[in-house]
Amino acid sequence: MKTIGLRQRLRKGAPLIGTMVKVLRIPEAPPIFADLGYGFVILDTEHFPYNPETAAAMVLAGRSTSAYTVVRTQGMDLHQMVLMLDAGCDGILVPHVDTGHQAEEIVHQAKYHPMGARSVNPRAAHTSFSNVPSDRLVKEANARTAVIAQIESKAGIDHLDDILSVDGIDCAFLGQFDLSQSLGILGQLDHSQMQEATEAFVAGCHRHGVTLGVQVYDTAHARQWLERGARFISISNDLAFLSHGATHELETLGPFKT
Repeated sequence: MKTIGLRQRLRKGAPLIGTMVKVLRIPEAPPIFADLGYGFVILDTEHFPYNPETAAAMVLAGRSTSAYTVVRTQGMDLHQMVLMLDAGCDGILVPHVDTGHQAEEIVHQAKYHPMGARSVNPRAAHTSFSNVPSDRLVKEANARTAVIAQIESKAGIDHLDDILSVDGIDCAFLGQFDLSQSLGILGQLDHSQMQEATEAFVAGCHRHGVTLGVQVYDTAHARQWLERGARFISISNDLAFLSHGATHELETLGPFKT
């Protein structure tokens, strides 16, 4: 069980290492990764088709573990944000945040008064189905729930100060491949333009005191990002783990494989 909310955990400034779930659609996924020692699991509903019931069941299963469960939304879908928050997720990761106005809208939807105007549902999975007094519900949810803005375009970098100055944005999560596409250099993460944009992102997070988050695909890059000050790092994903493990075992079998 988690003793503090994800927002509170991010504010401590200690590294939190997790992974992304893309293809597994079973409630057991978050507990499995939690048992392996991952600090959080991101359910990727942006790129993979999760229906609300499946995502909610996975979030609920994650609530009883030591790992935080974050939902990457389908975009600026304000209704989905409320559904997943009421399902009990520890935070939402919203892709393609390009302006300060968008950041304000996300916080407005994700937080209760006085930070926002999230629709109040006092008895659901996020309250463990207890009838929590409204004043306690609002205070605890606002303190615990994390709002993460994914920055993955030139516009997002250009408006970074506007986005990160919004009260309630707890973490900025760098989307490297979409950013490179936005710059016209898809996949060229070592390109000088990409490095310049990345440095602007890092500097902006430090300047505003917002947790720096990023997706990486191996531990070498995770270490590099830790040195740059990243504290919310997602390493690889379930599909890559499955592919790597299955390929390794088949190759190890050598000439006996079919």
